[in-house]
Amino acid sequence: MGHFSGSLVQRETRTFALLDQFVSVLAPGSNNVFFWPFLEGNGDIVQPYGTGIDEELDVTAAGSTLALDAADTGFHPVRHVGGIHSYHFEDGDSQALVGADAATLSFNGSTDTAFTVGCFFYTHAAAGTLLAKYDVLGSAEEWRLHVLAGPDLALEVFETTKDDSETAQTTTALNLGQWYFGAVAYGGAGGDGAGGKTAAADMTIYIDGAAVSAATSEVGGTYADMIGGAAPLMIGATDDKAAPANEFNGRIALPFLVNAELTAANLVTLNGIGTTLIGL
Repeated sequence: MGHFSGSLVQRETRTFALLDQFVSVLAPGSNNVFFWPFLEGNGDIVQPYGTGIDEELDVTAAGSTLALDAADTGFHPVRHVGGIHSYHFEDGDSQALVGADAATLSFNGSTDTAFTVGCFFYTHAAAGTLLAKYDVLGSAEEWRLHVLAGPDLALEVFETTKDDSETAQTTTALNLGQWYFGAVAYGGAGGDGAGGKTAAADMTIYIDGAAVSAATSEVGGTYADMIGGAAPLMIGATDDKAAPANEFNGRIALPFLVNAELTAANLVTLNGIGTTLIGL
């Protein structure tokens, strides 16, 4: 008869201790923290963990609610060694996790305000959204963490009144078919309104816990700050439940969002916890 090794059992029994450590780095006592460890392997609702903020996510495909483990269009949860799941996203099925609009998900102000967004991901294609509050059809674009041609990891912030945006993206291409921990910490500098790319320059991209070089760009040349809109939070796509767009192809695990510019030490810690939970 086969048996589990002692190290595997130890990892599994530490699931909630590790999740609590992850949350503590995000500092929910002083920050607005959104964290979904994907503990659910079935059902049609995904709950946040350890934050006190009730931002549950609906499971959707092509505008319809379905089960995580639906036979044909499900998210095919894989339970990892640490007791959490990753979900598979496929653009042909218009899959996404969809939350609600909330003021705490917007980071606008007289300039912008600081935030950090990230997740573990395994991509099959050089395009697709990881996390976003960004509705193109509804003219309510704010921010999106996404994979674009390269493939590169990028964060875009968008000002709807000027139809203008700034982006920071990695300069070394990622590999398809490989797990990464990707996060971007934005200090909230905002733009100078004159094409100076000061918002993008205030973003630090982390891959597997290490800060990496980034290229910055601006569309329009007059970006100043994001405008809080009515777009829902999306994981795996942009826009909304009725018509997901820019869908991700691959797996996502441990997505989070916090209204603070996390430090390099914070990202090293989150990477270490996540790699243990996923089993990398």
